[in-house]
Amino acid sequence: MEDQEKNSFRKIFLGSIEKKLIFSFGILILLLVGLIILTYTINKQIEQDQIALKEIEAPLEVMVQQVISYDAGLTGTVYEALLYAEKSDFEKLTEHINEYNELGVKLDELLKYQARDLLMRSKRSDYDKTQALGYLADLDLINLKLVDLELGAFEAMQNGNVELARSLVVSNQYSEYKQQLADLYSSWDNLEKRVSDEYRLKILINSRNVMIYNVLLGILFVLISVVIAFFVIRGIAKPLKKLILAVRELEKKNFNAKVDIQTGDELETLGKSFNKTMEVLNNLDVQQKQVDKAKTEFLSITSHELRSPMTPMRAQLQMLNENYFGKLSNKQREALTIVLNNTERLDKIIVDFLEISRIEAARLKFNFTKVDLRKTISKLIVEMKGFMPEKKITIENKIKKLPIIEVDADRVGQVLRNLINNAIKFSPENGKIIVGGEKKAGKILFYVKDNGIGILPKDQVRLFEPFYQVDNMYQHKSGGTGLGLAICRGIVESQGGKIWLESGLDMGTTFYFTVPLKPIRVIKPLKLLFSPQAEIDEKMKKVFISHLGPIGEEEFNLVQRELNVESIRKYIQMLVQKGVLDKELGEEFKKDALLIFGKEKRELSDSLIDKKRGKK
Repeated sequence: MEDQEKNSFRKIFLGSIEKKLIFSFGILILLLVGLIILTYTINKQIEQDQIALKEIEAPLEVMVQQVISYDAGLTGTVYEALLYAEKSDFEKLTEHINEYNELGVKLDELLKYQARDLLMRSKRSDYDKTQALGYLADLDLINLKLVDLELGAFEAMQNGNVELARSLVVSNQYSEYKQQLADLYSSWDNLEKRVSDEYRLKILINSRNVMIYNVLLGILFVLISVVIAFFVIRGIAKPLKKLILAVRELEKKNFNAKVDIQTGDELETLGKSFNKTMEVLNNLDVQQKQVDKAKTEFLSITSHELRSPMTPMRAQLQMLNENYFGKLSNKQREALTIVLNNTERLDKIIVDFLEISRIEAARLKFNFTKVDLRKTISKLIVEMKGFMPEKKITIENKIKKLPIIEVDADRVGQVLRNLINNAIKFSPENGKIIVGGEKKAGKILFYVKDNGIGILPKDQVRLFEPFYQVDNMYQHKSGGTGLGLAICRGIVESQGGKIWLESGLDMGTTFYFTVPLKPIRVIKPLKLLFSPQAEIDEKMKKVFISHLGPIGEEEFNLVQRELNVESIRKYIQMLVQKGVLDKELGEEFKKDALLIFGKEKRELSDSLIDKKRGKK
């Protein structure tokens, strides 16, 4: 049930890869927008607090000091005026009375208007605002009482009654009023300082918060980005890895490989298509194996059944040739000899067919024993010197010291016998053949070298195919079945070895093959008959001609010997680097060539090639 809900969530909220990416980037953009809004809001608050501090709270804090200063000025003016009154200096007295009146107006302006206006605009708490306004009201009330005493003192001074004026300004009531003012000023000053400090602290905290939030949200943004990237990439990469592994299994011809992808997007669709394709390929593979098995069994049974009557036929023909049933004329004997020779050749072909069928069915028998191959092969070389003695071929033994290994010496001898046999057939009279062997790179390497006419590159790649005919004067004289090299290849590759040749026209030919130091006991089937190489070569030649024009066939003959995916890539890259083809045409050439190698499941159509040739 939970899996179904998860899948439903993926399909509804995520869906395709495009939606997943949009969804992921949407989350990141929302987080980024949130970070911007938060930072903007805090910065806006800082700006507002700075304006309030600059235009209201700081001025109020300064205003308290101004009020205290004005009040002190008023008191000082009264005492100075009293001194001048005692001296009867009425001119100075008048000046101080005027100064007192001016300071009183300024004090009134501060307390009754400016301070109240700033307090009404302040964003401080209602409690602080009410308390400050209360201080102003109390100050105003006490100032009025104090002013009455001071004005009475000035009036007494002007009337010359200095003693009365002194008694008013030094009275206990006057001192009490001044003390009340001082207490109110102190309380108001402390209140304004506290409010201003609170604003300053708030600005400082918000400034730090902006930095902290930016760092924290930045880290959170990176973490969420990493998490989203991890899950999005994992959601794409994990299915791709499954597909890659399945494709590798497909390359190994394991058509039972399946992928389980449940992402609700294109990858899931691709996975389902891949599974259906694998089912189709598996069915085709089963059918192909059945056909191959039927073919192998048919060849085996047919070869066996064909060989059964061959023995009595040969016996009767030999008896007839020996005049057992009466004397033969010369023409009859010549005709009978031809029939007998062809019967023996047919029997040899049937034997080779049986060997091919065993190789393809993985039923080739090996008898592994520990042996010194150098001794076995030296005996074989001595035996082969008696083959076609009329050609006077020299066989030179260059077998080096070999380790004693577990191997089927008869099978190794069978391969060497066939290669030496061919070398004798295709070497000129008085020729020389070198047979060598040595331990090399963890294997034993054997070679048979002749000084014959050599083999063209176009023939070398197909020489190990059954029945492939090389166009030269010796081929028709050899009388071979055309299966010998194919059987050699089957024997060598069944044991994990490799067989190849190096040759050039009029430069002789050297065949090489390797034998592992440890035998392979589990034999795998090898496909030798009905090779698609001829069809591949023909199609590849057409591709070369379509892209390179008249020189395409000549170029194809040059690279045919090393024709594989990697060599084609390197060859086309070389043409692009030398400027023979531009990059775009090189890519088309490579694409068309690689389609033929069976790496793709579709073939290059002749119509496409013809179309491209028409464009040329």
